[in-house]
Amino acid sequence: MIQTAFTAYECLFNHLEDTKTKFQRKKKGWKVCLVTAIDSGLNVLRKYYSRTEGPGGVIYNLATVLCPEYKLSLYESKTWKASYKAEYRQQFIDYFQENYMNGSSFSSDSVGPVGRCNSHQSLINKAMAGFYDTIGDFTDSNEAEKYLNDGRCIHVILLIILPI
Repeated sequence: MIQTAFTAYECLFNHLEDTKTKFQRKKKGWKVCLVTAIDSGLNVLRKYYSRTEGPGGVIYNLATVLCPEYKLSLYESKTWKASYKAEYRQQFIDYFQENYMNGSSFSSDSVGPVGRCNSHQSLINKAMAGFYDTIGDFTDSNEAEKYLNDGRCIHVILLIILPI
């Protein structure tokens, strides 16, 4: 699940760095070797984490933002600079506008089955608005903003253990 990549990396970095700090002042041979191994592990992790940046890394942000559980909340933790939330928000909106608006194959003016389906989507949304407050009458231009502003969907799992 690509949307968990950032949290997985963060967890791994934190654990390795905490363990390294814990063992760094130790003098026993195996503990010194462990610190060396942790350094090697951190270098490998940095190499792969660097692939989540730049043009090739856009997919990691899009997957995170599209996950209803995270949206932009992941970028609010203390391990992220405040500027990242604004940057990744804008990246999501730009990607949406470039790929799903302005004459893309998903616009309501396009020819073919997808275009015909989308041309009826606003009618369906208006008809359904009476049943669901969340659908409402919104335009494509603010659909990405609406998604980001709607809040997260937090899944709660209840575990009930019954006596045998």
